[in-house]
Amino acid sequence: RIDSPLPRTAPGGEGRTEGAQRARALPARVAVAVAVAEPPPGPPASDLDGQILAEIRAALRGCTSEGLAAALGAPPPRVDAALEALAVRGAVARRGTRWFTS
Repeated sequence: RIDSPLPRTAPGGEGRTEGAQRARALPARVAVAVAVAEPPPGPPASDLDGQILAEIRAALRGCTSEGLAAALGAPPPRVDAALEALAVRGAVARRGTRWFTS
């Protein structure tokens, strides 16, 4: 025979104790988590934006604005303006002198 700290019930009387009745009477609690998904960056605003994004995605170690201007054959001020516009939209991020996709 095993001694237990739990109250004994009569044979066939399982589930009829006060604790069992209370457990059936209480409503079940449910935890809900809500995740907010950020919308992906929109399509490039210009052809240069698309080319810049393609170059940055292909680069494992990011790209400098000078390197992008040389690779794309575009004037550096135009590349800098496009990078800033892409950064405002959240498509790229600057880390030091290099640009990466975000």
